[in-house]
This record gives sequence, C-alpha cells and structure tokens, in this order.
Amino acid sequence: MLALPVLIIFLAIDGIQPNAVLLALPLLMIIQFVLTVSLAYPLAAINVTFRDTQHTLGVLLQMLFYLTPIFYDLKSVPKEFQPLYQLNPMVPLIEAYRAILLKGTQPDWQALLIVSLVVAALLPIGLGIFRRQSDTFVEEL
Repeated sequence: MLALPVLIIFLAIDGIQPNAVLLALPLLMIIQFVLTVSLAYPLAAINVTFRDTQHTLGVLLQMLFYLTPIFYDLKSVPKEFQPLYQLNPMVPLIEAYRAILLKGTQPDWQALLIVSLVVAALLPIGLGIFRRQSDTFVEEL
C-alpha cells in the first residue's frame, strides 16, 4: 500500500495511462489483506508452540515467492504445470494486479471470486485456531 503511489508514478513515467479499472485496486488489496490475515492467524498460534516454525516459514515463503509468477509471466510456465500453479491463491491476485496496472484491462473476475471464496472460508478457520490456542500462549511463553 505504501509502495503503490511510487509504482503509479513510475508507470506514469513509463507512459501507462491511468483508467477506470484502477478503481478495482482497493478490492484486490482487501482480498490480499484478508488472505494474509487468514494465513497469519494459525501460523502465529503454531509459532508460539513450535519455535522453529519461523525458520521453516522463511524457507517456505522464499520457495512460494519463486513459485508465484511475479517476475515472470504465467504464460512462460509449461502448460502441464499451469493447473498446479493455479492452486496458489496469489497467482490470480498477481495476474489481476498485472492486468489492471500494466495492461489497463479488467482482471479475471471468476478467478478472483474463487480466491475470495477460499479466503472467506480460511478466515474463520484461522481465527478459530488462533482463539483456541490463545489460552495457552501465556503458558508457552
């Protein structure tokens, strides 16, 4: 969110004109925020009990970073691996950001709806895990 104004300035310098699809950016940010929170709740609860989670999580996040098409286009992934790539919930979000900011087109709303439904299911589960474990946080620390 803090880097977005800088990105928009660089896109303007590069000659990309803003248009009406930029109004979809807050929706993407909300979906991404809720996804992050829904994954952070259970990871925070697990980290209190199992201290090595933070080290494992660092390696896992680095692996997922390279498995998410951020610095490369999804079309460069071989066709047989693309369904596997689509299981990563960040792929539709990154593609939506790319469609809005770089291409100036509408994102794939169907893929974003699926991600939103998954996120809506994950949030109560993650929050439930966190609340159930929170009673033991003081004892563990």
